[in-house]
Amino acid sequence: MDRVEKLFALVLIAFTWAYKIGIKLNDLIPIITKKHGRKAYSLFKYGINSLAITFNNNDLQTIFELTEFSSCT
Repeated sequence: MDRVEKLFALVLIAFTWAYKIGIKLNDLIPIITKKHGRKAYSLFKYGINSLAITFNNNDLQTIFELTEFSSCT
């Protein structure tokens, strides 16, 4: 059961990190609202897409900024 708890904790941290980044990015560049009034995508998807692009491009400066943003200090 210990391995499952560690995996769940890791997934929870990743979800929270992506969600926080999505919130921050939405403050900078808002998500487009469609005609029916809903956002084009969720804050989580906005953050996870940004993380995926950053890690795929090996943009170390942005990776450091994202980890610094998510730290508790």
